Amino acid sequence: MSRLLVLLTVLLLTLGLALLEGCDSKTARLSSLGPEDISTLSVAFSPEELQILTTLSPLGPLPDSPTNRVADHPEAVDLGKVLFFESRWSRNREVSCATCHDPQHSFSDPQPRSVGLSRTKRNAPALWNLAWNRWYFWDGRADSLWSQSLKPLEHEDEMGSTRVRIARFVATDPELSGLYQKVFSGLPSMNWDELPRDACPKPSAIDHPHHLAWHSLPEADKMVVNQIFANIGKAIEAYERTLVIRKTPFDRFVAGLLTRNKEEVASLSPKAQRGLKIFAGKGQCTLCHHGPNFTDREFHNIGLDEGSGEAADLGRFAGIDEVKVDPFNGLGPYSDNRSEPSNRSLRYVARKPANLGEFKTPSLRNVARTPPYMHDGRFSTLGDVLQYYSELDQEAALGHREEALTPLHLSPEELADLEAFLESLSGDPENPEMMTPPKRSPLPRTQAWKLSLAEFGEVDFQIKEGAEVFAEFQASAPVAWDCHTHTDDNTIRIINSGHNDRGVLTLRAPADGVFCFLFSNTGPTLDSIEVSVTLRGDFTRILEWKHQRPSFK
Repeated sequence: MSRLLVLLTVLLLTLGLALLEGCDSKTARLSSLGPEDISTLSVAFSPEELQILTTLSPLGPLPDSPTNRVADHPEAVDLGKVLFFESRWSRNREVSCATCHDPQHSFSDPQPRSVGLSRTKRNAPALWNLAWNRWYFWDGRADSLWSQSLKPLEHEDEMGSTRVRIARFVATDPELSGLYQKVFSGLPSMNWDELPRDACPKPSAIDHPHHLAWHSLPEADKMVVNQIFANIGKAIEAYERTLVIRKTPFDRFVAGLLTRNKEEVASLSPKAQRGLKIFAGKGQCTLCHHGPNFTDREFHNIGLDEGSGEAADLGRFAGIDEVKVDPFNGLGPYSDNRSEPSNRSLRYVARKPANLGEFKTPSLRNVARTPPYMHDGRFSTLGDVLQYYSELDQEAALGHREEALTPLHLSPEELADLEAFLESLSGDPENPEMMTPPKRSPLPRTQAWKLSLAEFGEVDFQIKEGAEVFAEFQASAPVAWDCHTHTDDNTIRIINSGHNDRGVLTLRAPADGVFCFLFSNTGPTLDSIEVSVTLRGDFTRILEWKHQRPSFK
């Protein structure tokens, strides 16, 4: 054995003993307590239960994110917050991360199965304390929070965008590009007009136009796009790492036991204390929901049936293969740390038949504020969940339920006590300001119009300072198109003009002005031009259309 290995072994043993001594010290302080010592302690906990209590609180410091070098960069947090609430890059410009992870619903989705562009097959879980996770998504198909953040952006049922569209958007939007460059030290040189509007790999649909467009790109362009795309995920992770629930009535209760503080012990009602004893004792809930974040960070088959009647969800069985081949995983080219110690779980995870029907154990912090429950949102209330675990009256849709789970047949009173304890795990965020959308990302207002069989068409509208305009058009033949101002001092900055059958126009108004879209027919086969315009900004300051020529209808 090498000297270095010996030193590492001694160090690990020392740390382990220190941790055990810390737990033993806390257990010793708790073991002497009883109702005669603190009048508000209404339950006598066994030494084994007290030992469990010492492992459930407090929540420790924020863990590192080794594959993301900007995970705790303050300016990455600012950028990530803007990106989290950004909807303009979705296919309909209306879906953002916050659509399914709603801050007003404790960053979860009140619908059983989340809806982006269309209904998905799973419920969007809450985002609290994600930094403590090992795997992400219900099936663990991502091994980092930044990698997880990328997948909904391109999913057909969620945002339906593509990495080329998103990278172009960030690189050409004045505000976002400025924020991006503060975090990632500039943007690579790229002629975005030469790239297709939408392109991304779709291995399961190799004939899809987006897949074909992606594989038409030079490898160097793919790498530039992928790096920007990965950095977007890393900024979103930096923001989501700030969503932490740490101080709850339960945490105050444990702290009060250790310090003999009656007021803190009283934070947990007698009913919740009885529920805690069930949780740590006969309920055996800590087999899966252990540690300060109340999760083992792994996957289990709890025996749920097919529920909605659709095809059974493979769960972890499919997720393992996906995470292993993901180019944005911790061993991939866009990871900031591909070392063995930082990626050991990814390197050695292997799919087994037992993974069929397994889903991730969620954290129980803030669980009472994030219904519905389970991967498909089948249970509307905590009471429904506890009733299921008490009776286990379903047959597993795939595989078999774990043998450690056995029916408890709890009484109605015991179920109510256990629910009271789970409610005590709710708390307020450490950074409340992270729950509100940035002022620079208001909701969109859209007006669409169609130009049909015309040689020339123009539309003007007057806007106020701070407004934003985004337009996208597609024609059956190339047209000459331009956007300009009618003001002599050119107070509105021109972004785009060209000659094409499609395009994306963007501008920001630094001052009041009149802005014009102009289209002219340059080909004999032109049938129509369809334009969809989205206005963003302070809507009390956006004025009506100035005029609309007869060629528009």
